[in-house]
Amino acid sequence: MDTDRWFIAINLNGNWDFNHLLVNAHGGYLYSEEDQDASTETAASAAGALFTAPVASQSFKLGQWRIGGELSYDYQSFLEPFVGLDYLYNNTRTKLRLAPGLKQPSNDRSELQYTVGMRYFGDNGISGTVQYTVSGSKTDMNYSAFMLTLRADL
Repeated sequence: MDTDRWFIAINLNGNWDFNHLLVNAHGGYLYSEEDQDASTETAASAAGALFTAPVASQSFKLGQWRIGGELSYDYQSFLEPFVGLDYLYNNTRTKLRLAPGLKQPSNDRSELQYTVGMRYFGDNGISGTVQYTVSGSKTDMNYSAFMLTLRADL
């Protein structure tokens, strides 16, 4: 498959410290576009026979605004728990269209994401984040994601 993809993003972030309470606010815009050339997919059956299927060219676009914030508490130690909330709005998006007879998705434009997590700051040059994010506001699609990030100073 031959694909051309490009994107642009701009973000603004603000951070404030009120004693041990840390507040983060962020907002931004993302635009991406992808053009996939037509191709042919090949698959083998259990008996070993080969099947081919043509795949038509496709284009996808996404323009998305994002605004949100995060609250965390600095214990003045190595741990920092946090919670976050983000609102996403797709002002441009290629709508999903399924084959006739299948239930069409609602193609919601907006979404809320809730995040909870913990940051670790070691004095040995190692830091990390564990976070869990849930999207629960779309009509036909809800998801959750678990992320673990480790960082080491070399």
